[in-house]
Amino acid sequence: MCRRRHALSHGSRQGARGTAAGALAFGLHSALRAMSTKRLHQLFLLNLCLQIFDGVATYEGLHHHWSEGNPILLQWMPFIGTGATLLLFKAKACGLLVILRRLGDQPFVHEALVMLATVYTFFSFIPWMTRLLSLLFV
Repeated sequence: MCRRRHALSHGSRQGARGTAAGALAFGLHSALRAMSTKRLHQLFLLNLCLQIFDGVATYEGLHHHWSEGNPILLQWMPFIGTGATLLLFKAKACGLLVILRRLGDQPFVHEALVMLATVYTFFSFIPWMTRLLSLLFV
């Protein structure tokens, strides 16, 4: 009988510790999820800014008679115009970013946004900024 009472009290103490640990784990999970959601939103905004920058820089660059590197855009520009082509393709890109943002809790969304930001930084932002800054030193 004494053992049984000891086992019950020992089990209830373990249950209390399990509950406290569970609450702590839940709190940490909620904090990490909130931090992850904030980071995901920041990546989303970064990608939107990179898309807007790319569209404006391309438009301005084409007016300075620089070439566009995207062959798909080059194919569409004679048919619907420079502005309309850029607007159409940038709207599509931003729409896909919104879809990725809405899928935020799915696997690889965070990685996809990081990859897109990296690609647009190296293949759009840096080249266009280099060219645009060269106008200051001419």
